[in-house]
Amino acid sequence: MNLEILSIGITPGPFTISQDPASTVVPGGSTKFKVLYLPTEPGSRNATITILNNDLDEGTYSFSVRGFANEPEIAVFCNSIQVETGDLSPSLEDGTLFAPVSYKLSIPSKSYLVRNTGTGALIISSVELSDAVNFRVSSPLPASIPANGSANLVVEYNPPTPGIHNSTITINNNDLNEAPYFFAIRASTIVPTSNWGRLTNGDTSPSVEEGTDFGAGIIGAPPVERRYPIANGGPGTMVIDSINIVPSNQFSLPLGITFPIVVAPGSTFELPIRFAPTSLGLHNATVNIVHNDPLKTPFVFDVKGSGNIRRALVGDPMNPIINGDSTPSLEDGTDLGFANLGATPLNKTIIPEKNEGNVPLTIDSIVLSDNLNFLVQNDPIGPIAPGATRNIEIAFNPQSGGLKTSTVTINSNDPTTPFVFTVRGYSRPVVAFAPTLVAASPETLTQPLTNNTVSPMIVNAITIVPGTEFTYMGQAVPFTLAPGQTYSLPIKYTPSNNGVHDAIVTVRTNVDTPGFPFSFALSGSANKRLVVVGDGATLITPGDTTPSSVDGTLFTRVIVGVGAQVTRSWPVKNDGNVPLTISSVELSNKVDFICTTNPTGTIAPGATGTMSLTFLPRSVGSKSSTVTIHSDDPRTPFVFTIGGEGAPRVDAEDPDILDPTLTTVPWNPNFAGPYAAIIATPDANGRPTTPYGGGFDSFSLKADGSFSAVGTFLDRKITIKGKIGPDGKYVGSTILPDGTLAVINLQTKTGSDGTSRVIGTLVHNGKTWVIEAIRALSGNIPTNMIGKYTFAIPGLENTPDGEPSGDGVGNTTLRIDGRMTVKIRLADANAFSFTSFITPRYQWMIYRSVQRNKGHISGIVRFRYIPNVSDFDGVIFWNKAPRADHRFFKSGFKLTRNLVGCYYTQPKGVNAISAMQLTGDSNAVFQIGSSSQGVPVSPKLINWGPDNKFRYVGPDKVSLKLTSSTGRITGSYQEFTSKSKVSIDGVILQKQNRAVGLIYNYEITGYISILPRQYTGF
Repeated sequence: MNLEILSIGITPGPFTISQDPASTVVPGGSTKFKVLYLPTEPGSRNATITILNNDLDEGTYSFSVRGFANEPEIAVFCNSIQVETGDLSPSLEDGTLFAPVSYKLSIPSKSYLVRNTGTGALIISSVELSDAVNFRVSSPLPASIPANGSANLVVEYNPPTPGIHNSTITINNNDLNEAPYFFAIRASTIVPTSNWGRLTNGDTSPSVEEGTDFGAGIIGAPPVERRYPIANGGPGTMVIDSINIVPSNQFSLPLGITFPIVVAPGSTFELPIRFAPTSLGLHNATVNIVHNDPLKTPFVFDVKGSGNIRRALVGDPMNPIINGDSTPSLEDGTDLGFANLGATPLNKTIIPEKNEGNVPLTIDSIVLSDNLNFLVQNDPIGPIAPGATRNIEIAFNPQSGGLKTSTVTINSNDPTTPFVFTVRGYSRPVVAFAPTLVAASPETLTQPLTNNTVSPMIVNAITIVPGTEFTYMGQAVPFTLAPGQTYSLPIKYTPSNNGVHDAIVTVRTNVDTPGFPFSFALSGSANKRLVVVGDGATLITPGDTTPSSVDGTLFTRVIVGVGAQVTRSWPVKNDGNVPLTISSVELSNKVDFICTTNPTGTIAPGATGTMSLTFLPRSVGSKSSTVTIHSDDPRTPFVFTIGGEGAPRVDAEDPDILDPTLTTVPWNPNFAGPYAAIIATPDANGRPTTPYGGGFDSFSLKADGSFSAVGTFLDRKITIKGKIGPDGKYVGSTILPDGTLAVINLQTKTGSDGTSRVIGTLVHNGKTWVIEAIRALSGNIPTNMIGKYTFAIPGLENTPDGEPSGDGVGNTTLRIDGRMTVKIRLADANAFSFTSFITPRYQWMIYRSVQRNKGHISGIVRFRYIPNVSDFDGVIFWNKAPRADHRFFKSGFKLTRNLVGCYYTQPKGVNAISAMQLTGDSNAVFQIGSSSQGVPVSPKLINWGPDNKFRYVGPDKVSLKLTSSTGRITGSYQEFTSKSKVSIDGVILQKQNRAVGLIYNYEITGYISILPRQYTGF
């Protein structure tokens, strides 16, 4: 059966059961229990263990045990003196009083010897410090110290703040009478007294006085260093743990400084700080010094300095010279090229030196290694302001022939000084010819060529540049010269023009110095006597039989029978240096051409006479004449052909009038004068098309090519001023009022219709427009065209709302100089006047801004006779921009209308309209209509008398007045029922026997017409 353990007991103590056995033990099994002996005093102890169980025979099982215990004894020593437990009076003798130490200089410690003088093990359960902030156990005791054993307890003093600090050391142990063992300790710190001189803790405003403003530092130069004395007044030793400078990219400590830095009492440490800027501008940093003066740590102050550059850029910024460059080149100006020996002025290169910094750069000196053949012509020594440039002029003044080089050394206060580079030049001899005459016998001189080598010299090529006046006449190349052999190179001088002539002869051989073949200069001067007719673009070629508008030999078309004529003038120059005598000028056709200014006589060298020829055709058709100028020019006579065309009167049709062929020509003074000009969108052929994008109120060219044009483009004012070059081209730009840029390209051209034109492009906001300017007709207007005209932009019936049904009327006067003065009123009541010109093909090109530059009218009107219709007609485009505050058509519109104009003759004692047959009260029909009303007003019968006064009898009010000098009709109309009143502006179209016009008031616009009654069937 199972053995049941009921209980286990031990009496008396100090024995205890530390592990109980199992309560049930199976047959054949076993169990264990443990007994712990914990004596409280030394000596032996006995006890009885009793086990109660279910054994029938031994239900109470007992046996005896015995234990023996040793006694520990604790003692603490320092400096071989025992520290008594409970001692609260620290002293230096027993080590409980630490000697004073400098704050943060070191961490002092005390070692206490703990002994076990007893017979039993000394159990150390813990060691406690009452001040664990300023003191700490750095070497703890073991958990057990055997009998007669010992161990060291080490305590450190490391206060975070200075002062006097006390603590109690408590050793918890198993000593029967000294548990716990405790005693007091004490320690103290002394601090330094730091003196920072002019520095102030927390100063964030660096100053020159305190030395914290480093001023200007030069990038790349040695650093600027400042030293700040830090004195220790004691009594403690000063310890600097760290010095941090933030940011540290411009300010730093010198290399080699290590921490901590110890400053003994009464000593001084000089704090060095360096400023070495790496970028431009103002730089600030904060210096943070951690040390053991508790009243001034950390010591913080700001420093500042400005980064500056003193840097020389030598040479052209686009091709600078590299410091140390020993390879001269033409690109950077260090190769001075070839110089003729003894020639003046000297070959010179200008080497700019720019101060790319922001502080002055000073050139101290310039040294040339070869100051015999090279020299500095100016005085560049001295300061160069920031951003400024100083030119160094180095001249090549060879004293002998051949290749010369020199090292140039520029010394300055640039940190990278000196700046060194090499220049070179090549000098050559000069062969000078005596003065000679053009076409005289040529002169020949020689230049020796010697082979100074020990090998045969092969002459491979001999070139003369330019080769127009000088010719090599010697042995054909290649040829060979033996060592020491000399060959004289023969050169012939055959001048084709007067003046000084120079050339360079280059001899290439197999022994050339690379890049520097043997060369020498040629010099000669010549005189001549030569007739030159024309100047620049008008220059006439002798023997030219093809008249051209380029040189002025092709005259413009001249209308026959109206007294018109064209005169062209050419300078006749003596393009020589000896006097020239003109004996006569002859014309083969003296009927249509006249020599009105004769240049006969003597013309001094370089002087100019004038020849003027007038074209006055006597009949229609092409005309020509041979012009022969006789003189003492050896190439006399000077012969050329002139031509022109006699044109019919204006009412003759001309199929070429609208699309002439254009030819690009150079500038000549015949282009001078006023022009009619427009700006238009180009068609597929690049020709202008309507509607136009702009036009010019004035466009005038002067004889020297300068011009001025003022007008409107895209409803903005535009002004172009410039000068057309000899090639007939102008490239420029202008700024429009809205600040945008317009780029202008112009070219002079002539038309197959005889017109002078300036054609070009205007590029604005990525779009290309065409500019076409046609020289205005001047002095050749038929007399039957000169006078007054009236015109109308006729109104339309049933026009859509938003468009005017009466578009405009006006009158103009065409003057003999081609100028037209215009007065016009449009259907929106906008009235204005302007001046324009007609072209030689009797075209009137219109572009005018309206509505305060918010709209425009444009188009081409052509003067031509259409029976019973007009004397001129054309198509007009009208663009009116939306405008909420405008009286009429606030939404704006874009429309195309016809324009017709008639010659106007002022009536004198007769009706202005000849078809007004009736003289009673009802000879005319007055009609008025408006697109905004949708239907016209009923026609009214009025009387238009021979006195040109209007009379109306009826309920409405019709008030009209004719200004007989201009053909304008003005007045008003008031409807009887509504009392609404409109103003009237109209014109007489005499060729059509009618009057037309427009009405306008605050609310509506419209049209009027006045017709002879017999035309209406009324």
